[in-house]
Amino acid sequence: MPESELYVDDDALLNGFLDELAHIDSIPLDTEFVREKTYYPQLCLIQIAAGDSIACIDCLADIDLGALYDSLLRDECTWIVHSCRQDLEVIFQHTQRLPSTLIDTQIAAGLVGYAPQISLQDIVADMLGVELDKSHTRTDWSRRPLPSAAIQYAGDDVRSLHALWDALAVKLDALGRREWLEQDCALLLTQNPVTPVDQVFTRLRGARSLDTHGQRAALRWSSGVRNAHERATDRGAGYSAMSSSSASREHARTPSLRSPQRTCRRNSPRMPAAKSSLRSSAPRRRTICSGSSSSAVRKNLTRPSYGIFRPAPRRAPWSSAYLLKFSQRNKTSSICYWAAKRPASAKPGGPGS
Repeated sequence: MPESELYVDDDALLNGFLDELAHIDSIPLDTEFVREKTYYPQLCLIQIAAGDSIACIDCLADIDLGALYDSLLRDECTWIVHSCRQDLEVIFQHTQRLPSTLIDTQIAAGLVGYAPQISLQDIVADMLGVELDKSHTRTDWSRRPLPSAAIQYAGDDVRSLHALWDALAVKLDALGRREWLEQDCALLLTQNPVTPVDQVFTRLRGARSLDTHGQRAALRWSSGVRNAHERATDRGAGYSAMSSSSASREHARTPSLRSPQRTCRRNSPRMPAAKSSLRSSAPRRRTICSGSSSSAVRKNLTRPSYGIFRPAPRRAPWSSAYLLKFSQRNKTSSICYWAAKRPASAKPGGPGS
């Protein structure tokens, strides 16, 4: 088990650790990042177990990480990672490169009979009998200085990875499934870890349950607009101008773009005078920029006035009650009155016509 821990926040410490890392081919690795406030994930820490050392490298410090990436991305280097997708994404954002070989212990655990999405804490406790502290799962990793307990927690994520892989490898060999793991991990390295812009909408909850092509097109278009805005400003979905409450209020005040989340009501104390003018002059159009939920698209975007799919025609309310009310209101004995009074069984030209 590695014993010494190193918090790397300057070039001298990093260069000393790289000298030790250069002789190691199998590297347990993990990352810590935040992405709630930014569109691109902000890489904060890289944890690496190398021999008898565990290094937590501060990616927000004023250090040159180029030599570190070169060492990690050597052709002979194999990463040992648990649930690697987000780690690959955040490293790829900085280097545009992926490791040559990868071992994902979560995939390996699934191949030997564990739940497909088993956590590192559960698999380590079951196979190695080691309890990992998960009290810092929601830590703000961009905070500086980091508490010592948070650094200890980050180091624990790679402390047992090598021993875990050794135990999983024995089971894979006994089942004859090591080749399956190699194929699955190789497939991960052939895919772009960053979701393409035109497919971002598929990550929204309920997107795949939309039942019409038009609704999926609406969601694709609206998420594309939002995605372009967030990429341009590097702000996350929770802080996007298109999803904030201030934007919703702005949409509600705009006559041509009414938000389904802030519908004006006749007796609303927020807009007592603007209601009538808004009803008379505003086109009946529902916004598809005020939220990212697919349920909002399903409920509120089924009949836009124009743009993505054709609106449904309005039904003509030519019921007998309507015709009678119309003729009485206009004080006329037109055909509308007699049409309303005529029995349903009366024939044209008969006494009821």
